[in-house]
Amino acid sequence: MRYFGTDGVRGEVGKTFTPEFVARIARAIITAGYKKVVIGHDTRASCAWIMDVLRRELAALDITEVGVVPTIAIAFLTPKLDCDLGIMVTASHNPPKFNGIKLFDKNGRKLDGEALYEIDRLVD
Repeated sequence: MRYFGTDGVRGEVGKTFTPEFVARIARAIITAGYKKVVIGHDTRASCAWIMDVLRRELAALDITEVGVVPTIAIAFLTPKLDCDLGIMVTASHNPPKFNGIKLFDKNGRKLDGEALYEIDRLVD
């Protein structure tokens, strides 16, 4: 895979993690066929513009925003809300100059395997 690792995708805000890159991830999610998503984020300042990009690009989907939550909340809420995909905007323990996106499958597990490879491929 080119962008996603074992725990999502992350990069330095304004360098590798830009509005265009986030938009490409969102468009890949749509192209991969997801219809209903839940989205949460951490408290990093960059989450504001990342959420703006995700709202705009994913507007055709059924989106539930849950605001500032720990990552595990998205794992829990994805199946609870009967969503196809959970999206968490966070860079976990990395310094504030970084941010990232973690994806969860309909069962609340980290997205992996063919589904993640497909999104990774579609980012380009």
